[in-house]
Amino acid sequence: MKTLDELQSLTRDELILIVEELQKQMDWMPNNLFKIGHERATEEIFHEYKNELHSLLHSLEDARSSSPERMLRIIDEQIVWIQNRLRNISAIFFQPSADSVNLNHVIKEVIRAFLPVQKSGKVLFTFNYHPQLPTLIAEELEIREVFFNLISNAIKAIQKAGRKHGEIIISTDVVEESRVEYIETTVVDNGIGIRNEDKEFVYKKEFTTYEDGVGMGLFITKVVLDKYGGKISFQSSVGRGTNFTIRIPLKRNQTGST
Repeated sequence: MKTLDELQSLTRDELILIVEELQKQMDWMPNNLFKIGHERATEEIFHEYKNELHSLLHSLEDARSSSPERMLRIIDEQIVWIQNRLRNISAIFFQPSADSVNLNHVIKEVIRAFLPVQKSGKVLFTFNYHPQLPTLIAEELEIREVFFNLISNAIKAIQKAGRKHGEIIISTDVVEESRVEYIETTVVDNGIGIRNEDKEFVYKKEFTTYEDGVGMGLFITKVVLDKYGGKISFQSSVGRGTNFTIRIPLKRNQTGST
């Protein structure tokens, strides 16, 4: 970590390089922390369920060799235990979310994380917000993750292309398809683009074309959008850039035809 005096003595180009390195670290952290946290949580859940199944197995083996009266008592006890366990699991994992989320506000908050990139002058952000965008009922952290991933990827694509004047255009709107209303957001960049041979793999877990990438961003984005009945698509030309479009239905669990 450099001191304030050391930072003040650096040239503008040296400061930009430091900012870019910090941005890379910021991009790395969310997806990797999600991956690490997800793996550890999964291991803990499997370990817990393994112990519970062993306990259930021993009880049933005991019941098989017991008298009819004791066998029925053991079975009744295990039925009650299973019912309680199912209620606990439902309470933990299937709680309905009642957050009212405005995508315009979420995007503006996410953009703040990329302030160093904007100040470097190498990427210009242009915003076309729908002035009266309806709110969504969703988990705000998940929606934030979607836009963080899309914007982070757009910046990486611009950097990989070596653009002196990168541009990201973000737009929000309300559209209707098959009598279903969606909030539509587009993220357009003039980055390096996606090769034709890579297009079928962009949502695949751990697929990446970046040296410091982990291949979780678009995978997570697709998982979140699927949860809300949303859609994601893109158009891309190598050397010219990429246009990602996401649609989230205004009413939860309401989907149109694809």
